[in-house]
Amino acid sequence: MRRWLLARAVLWIPLVCAAADDATQSPKGSYIITQTLGEKWNATLHFVDGSGVDAPLAVDPDQYPWAGSYYISPDEHWIMRVQKTGSGENCAFLYRVEPNGRVSRMEQHLDDLAFRFLATKAGIARKDFYHTGIAFVSWDMPKHLLKFTVSGSRLNERAKGIERQLAYDWEKHVIVSL
Repeated sequence: MRRWLLARAVLWIPLVCAAADDATQSPKGSYIITQTLGEKWNATLHFVDGSGVDAPLAVDPDQYPWAGSYYISPDEHWIMRVQKTGSGENCAFLYRVEPNGRVSRMEQHLDDLAFRFLATKAGIARKDFYHTGIAFVSWDMPKHLLKFTVSGSRLNERAKGIERQLAYDWEKHVIVSL
């Protein structure tokens, strides 16, 4: 009986790991983002037609024990990655895919820019919240906006948390309120 249970457990482990691997295809099918689980999650953008070099998206120090969620713009030039970083916390990265196949990442995290905007415009300090997060809403291509929400629970549980709808204007490189 023990051997049978051990054999089933050994066969089950690879299936769990293989099932966790993930792929996201771009809207027009030009590239695929694959995520594989090693010690941490790795993510790579692969051009389907071989027109560009594979581009790593999740690399140290921005690798985590959880897979990311990727939201690709309809024109395939922008990618938002929402990444769980801990219990009730996440962050967001913004990538640009250029026509020549070059892939670059905005240096600052999108959530950091959003909370800096809220601190400046509304006096809302990130340090007053826990379980802060960012969530994708939509791409507004005509207005060059990536729409998202930021949220957080107050440190004092009796106080009301926040949820604000914001956007990143990729033409002007600024956060705007909606």
